[in-house]
Amino acid sequence: MWRMVWREILDAVYPKRCPICNEILVPKDRKICSICSEELPVLMEPRCKKCSKPVLAEEQEYCFDCVKKQHHYTRGFACFLYNEKLKKSLSEFKYHAKKEYAEFYVDYMVSNLGDWIYKTKAEVLIPIPLHKNKYKQRGFNQAQLLAEGLSKALSIPVDTKLLVRTMDTKPQKKLDNKERMKNLEKAFSVSTNVKKSEELFPYKRVILVDDIYTTGSTIEACTNVLQKAGCLEVFFVTVCIGNGF
Repeated sequence: MWRMVWREILDAVYPKRCPICNEILVPKDRKICSICSEELPVLMEPRCKKCSKPVLAEEQEYCFDCVKKQHHYTRGFACFLYNEKLKKSLSEFKYHAKKEYAEFYVDYMVSNLGDWIYKTKAEVLIPIPLHKNKYKQRGFNQAQLLAEGLSKALSIPVDTKLLVRTMDTKPQKKLDNKERMKNLEKAFSVSTNVKKSEELFPYKRVILVDDIYTTGSTIEACTNVLQKAGCLEVFFVTVCIGNGF
């Protein structure tokens, strides 16, 4: 009884808010308000057969980014097209500790990408790691929260120790494509335990988890490190993705 009373008090003082517009949710068991639910830029077909960015026609296999670049990951999927509303939502999630937003993102990823995730036959989910300096600033890794939510829903384990961020790089959003790749050179590594082990790389197929895919530089840098260490296939899932036109 006291738990129910305490829950009611907390809901009154700290009501649940929409993760997109931040308005109070009515009824409180909703995960997103009705207006934002209708306006979300959900990714639909046709989409790139490599990164899942939208393309202009069914007969177009790859987006312009994937035509120009050779990505070494196998394939990836996102739920939403990145726009100003999602930009604000993810910014609140990452930089203002709105960790409760992860519940909405994960639910949507599971319902829209769950079947595809199973089809990859990946053995593990690997969140894109933060450098220890950024982790101290934020207090959490947003990609890890997403991976743990997916793990709980889909019963796929999470490995937060294998991939390590060894360099505290500049923010990617301030750089162009070439600068992004150069910025991420040697930014990631597999853990020293794996390097020193005489056993084979522990996984054949992995799924990288992150909040947003823009040019693919971060996913590509992690893919290269994992494949060099012995991983056969690397996939990715993200909440949002940039436009491929």
